[in-house]
Amino acid sequence: PNSHIAYKKNFYSCPHSYIGHEVSVCESFNDNMVRIYDNDLLLASHPRFPETASNRYSTHAEDLPKQSHYVEFDKERID
Repeated sequence: PNSHIAYKKNFYSCPHSYIGHEVSVCESFNDNMVRIYDNDLLLASHPRFPETASNRYSTHAEDLPKQSHYVEFDKERID
């Protein structure tokens, strides 16, 4: 729970108030964007990482809680 969703092997931030909620992802190929929704409400949009990318983060600072102790998942945290 670090204010990110995992999508196609990468991580995209959405507002921290949605941690634990189920959200939807819409990928737009014509403008290379990933959009995160709660029903019809757009929560965040990010440039889409290339298909070859993995374990990369796209983070909007405003999505993280104030005084955040957010830490990216790395090899040590996953093992």
